[in-house]
Amino acid sequence: MFKPLTPKGYEGFAGNYRSPNPEFLAVNVKLGDGPWGTSFELVDYMMSSLSKELESVDLSSLSDDPEAKIINYLTLAAYTVIKFISIHPYCDGNGHISRFITCSFLMPNKLIPIRWSIEPRPIDYEYANSMISGIMKHDIKPLINYFISTFELPKN
Repeated sequence: MFKPLTPKGYEGFAGNYRSPNPEFLAVNVKLGDGPWGTSFELVDYMMSSLSKELESVDLSSLSDDPEAKIINYLTLAAYTVIKFISIHPYCDGNGHISRFITCSFLMPNKLIPIRWSIEPRPIDYEYANSMISGIMKHDIKPLINYFISTFELPKN
């Protein structure tokens, strides 16, 4: 799936986490101009932990109230994306994958992006600032508000 998206000569990066093996993936990365992502030695463990955490979420327990359900999904999407980006498991493509994750949570719930896409990368300071706030301040509210402003909410 990732190979066609990977630059020529870097095919080994395609779909592989940063890790000590193979050695060429033993790199630490910065999150844009921000902090460093998780050390390559911990990426696999952190992604496994995130996966287990998400598997433990009981979506059937979410409120039947449509508005509350939307807020719950927005919150879950924002939390997951912030965790994913802070781990930064890949050498490249983390932003694309995070936007795919967001759409995976929201589009099945009829939340359709109106000014936001997986590709190309959104050039949007509000998006960047909400991600930075989530990573640096552990505050997902700006990202939830960003999602609300960029996804068309279902009409009752």
